[in-house]
Amino acid sequence: MGLFGQHHQRQLISTLQQKSEAIHQDISQEIDELLDELKSEYEENQKVDHELEQLLSELANKLDPQELSRLQQLSIHLKQVKRCARKGVDAMKQLARDHKKAVQENRREYEEFLYE
Repeated sequence: MGLFGQHHQRQLISTLQQKSEAIHQDISQEIDELLDELKSEYEENQKVDHELEQLLSELANKLDPQELSRLQQLSIHLKQVKRCARKGVDAMKQLARDHKKAVQENRREYEEFLYE
């Protein structure tokens, strides 16, 4: 009787493992897609910072000091946004790595239980 119960338990756990891995795989794929999208958008907007700096240097002689100061403040705020965006990309990379580690650990635990 115990052997049949143990076989049934292993079968249930194996099914649970398969479902869990399918869910993890979907989540990993979604994270990777979002990370690729975020990276490409970040890289597309990288050149804007340089263009803004060029524009500010060209306008420096044409604007009065108050207007120039306002533009420089805007430039500073945009650099802060850029840092935030970079942190977002880095956070997504870390999330992807952490998720992959969790999947591997989860798989190891299932295998240890099933093949003891």
